[in-house]
Amino acid sequence: MKKTHPGDQFLSSTEAGRRKLVKAIGSAVVAVPVMSLLGCGGGSTGGSSSSSSSSSSSSSSSSSSSTSSSSSSSSSSSSSSSSSSGAPVEGWASGGTAAMWTAFPPANPFTPGSSTTCAPTGDLLLGPCFFSLDHFREDISDGEKGVPVIFAIQAVNRQCRPLSGVIVDIWHTNCEGFYSADNSEAEMSSPDWDGPFCANDNQRAMASRWHRGAQITNAEGVAYFKSCFPGWYAGRTNHIHLRFVENDNTLLATQFAFEDALNNDIHVNHPEYIGRVQDTPLARDGVFGGGFGGGFGGGGGSSANWVMNTRRNEDGSMLAYRSVILDV
Repeated sequence: MKKTHPGDQFLSSTEAGRRKLVKAIGSAVVAVPVMSLLGCGGGSTGGSSSSSSSSSSSSSSSSSSSTSSSSSSSSSSSSSSSSSSGAPVEGWASGGTAAMWTAFPPANPFTPGSSTTCAPTGDLLLGPCFFSLDHFREDISDGEKGVPVIFAIQAVNRQCRPLSGVIVDIWHTNCEGFYSADNSEAEMSSPDWDGPFCANDNQRAMASRWHRGAQITNAEGVAYFKSCFPGWYAGRTNHIHLRFVENDNTLLATQFAFEDALNNDIHVNHPEYIGRVQDTPLARDGVFGGGFGGGFGGGGGSSANWVMNTRRNEDGSMLAYRSVILDV
């Protein structure tokens, strides 16, 4: 039985109409089996943890290097802007999504497998900083600077099969650690929405909508976004928020983090970030559960259950990918 998320009571009629249109589009896409996996200003303006098998999945991408998140972070200390000529870039690129020249969308990083039972990903708090826009978009950066990132988010069910036609909302901070907070035209907002808190009273952030957007999962259950690596703010490790919607129901609202070494390498060595390490490492983050031993929503399990898989592309951008198991 599909669950109805408490936040659905805040859906507007506009969003409900959009969901119906998306469902009609998505129903035409056939799913196939897969293995579970698992200076910053813009120029233009609780359930159970994820399946343990998800963290060990292999991946391949013709446009990406084979460097893992740990090795890529150690090699990224000398950041540089990507070349317009398409020459490989050493370290992490600068300048946001405008610096990307690698193929988008990339080759599917999720590899097929034989698993037929997947444990649903835990529900980790919608939070006070969510609002949804009235349209879909691939590039959610709005010209913000930072390490360019391609996010690949796969939705699968309890049988480890991909789910097409699911709406994926994503939102996160900019490289300064501020959420955008102009929800004046939002379809819906968190019931405990707190714009000044989310923007840290930053006026540019209060007037912006950066790093927010939605896409629809394809036949392989994957939604792709262009964005930038998120910054940290006091009390939280670097993280992203995700929300999955089908048939006007929120199936899951959850969050994913990044390895501490990667966070600190970028924040200390990249010229567009704040120049100091995060104040809250992953193991002490209250949402992910202080050592991952039963945080908000009963997180529990290994840290790998809540960490994005990452690698560096030839142009110095990052591919960050994760399968999310929905309780359907």
